[in-house]
Amino acid sequence: MIESGKVKEFLTHEEGSIREFAAKYFAEGNFSDEDKLDIMPLILESCEKYSQQEMINRLVLSYAQELPQSTETIATILSRLEKKKEINYWYEPIIANASPDVVTPFLDDLDNLLSERIKKIIRQKQEIAAKDTESLRRELIDFGDKSAGKYTNQFDYNYGKYLARELAGRKDLSSELILDQQEFQFYSMLSLLLLHLSHLHLLTH
Repeated sequence: MIESGKVKEFLTHEEGSIREFAAKYFAEGNFSDEDKLDIMPLILESCEKYSQQEMINRLVLSYAQELPQSTETIATILSRLEKKKEINYWYEPIIANASPDVVTPFLDDLDNLLSERIKKIIRQKQEIAAKDTESLRRELIDFGDKSAGKYTNQFDYNYGKYLARELAGRKDLSSELILDQQEFQFYSMLSLLLLHLSHLHLLTH
């Protein structure tokens, strides 16, 4: 089995397909966020170094949406948007998926660089992050009940995803309590099962 340390070296390889493979490896692999913190800086470095490989860079950055960000990587993205605003659609999904605590320090600077859709997502995630764990748990339950039986285009699926992700990172959330809800509808149970698995994954890393 290939070692992750070796794959990290591929993130700055001059061959675009190799960079793409490495980015996908870390985005989809079973690694803790702590193990992936040094991946995004390498991706940003390679996209700058091989800026002429635009198609590959777009693919690599699409995988970067699933990677944890830091204030340093958000600052780097901000500087690139300020220099070339037309590439914002490459980086906006990364900012939207980042934890609110690393994006908030840059909100004033990002205000004129992001679309209204992305700014709405950031506001939603900030509001979710500010709530206590029990309130979030009850909101997810209510969200699941109200969306039961509906297609994903009939309710705000992404909002439910943000709720589940925020809850999954809460250390004061009881894993046993998550599944102790017999009255939930199908969508609610599915959401809670995914949350349960996410929470256990975080606790074991």
